[in-house]
Amino acid sequence: MSPWDGRKVVVCVGTGGVGKTTTAAALAIAAAAAGRRTLVMTIDPARRLANAMGIAEIGNLEREIPSERLAAYGVQLKAPLFAMMPDVKRTFDDLVRRTAPNPEARDRILNSRIYEYFSTSLVGSHEYAAVEKLYEVYASGAYDLIVLDTPP
Repeated sequence: MSPWDGRKVVVCVGTGGVGKTTTAAALAIAAAAAGRRTLVMTIDPARRLANAMGIAEIGNLEREIPSERLAAYGVQLKAPLFAMMPDVKRTFDDLVRRTAPNPEARDRILNSRIYEYFSTSLVGSHEYAAVEKLYEVYASGAYDLIVLDTPP
């Protein structure tokens, strides 16, 4: 029995400095090495996941981690490994584009000052965008496992 059997999402939580990002990166690498198509996603504004994965930066779109980067450390991936960090504004914009009833409504919403405030400054918008992006990638069915790195 594999530790990944039956799991679709693993969430790494805890206070600051306890190793959540390192644990999330290690779990994601282990899952991809075991043959699970894996996404590691961070919602921590500190942006340490890119460093832990050995890449310059990650953003709102999934970015594949080059297997050669891990092979240099003796890790052989049997499935692709991806990383991402949702961007609040882009996540909300994508949601509006997907759900607006027509192009005119979409444009009115995206150009609204109220929407601009809501999608960038409203308390809780970061958390909502993170859940929206998690749902989006989960519902896509593109991954066998999603590992979520959370802020303190």
